[in-house]
Amino acid sequence: MTPLVLDEAIGGRVVDAYNKTGRPVPISIPGDERQFEVVCISDLEPELTEQEKQQILSDYQSLQSGISYDAQSVVAEIRAQYGL
Repeated sequence: MTPLVLDEAIGGRVVDAYNKTGRPVPISIPGDERQFEVVCISDLEPELTEQEKQQILSDYQSLQSGISYDAQSVVAEIRAQYGL
């Protein structure tokens, strides 16, 4: 889903409110009965630990160098090795 881009004035007010409360900001739209909340993606997804970042980097480097396997390749190799 593409994020909705607010004009600078409204966006600034939302950011200020979010920074003051530290939690989702309720938003209402005139003429619309629904209630909305603005949240920050980083609040929904916890920050990666240094170990997790290093593991992702290592996996990415392995993938780029061609030394990683996908699950189907591994299963095919095991089947071939054991005649399954």
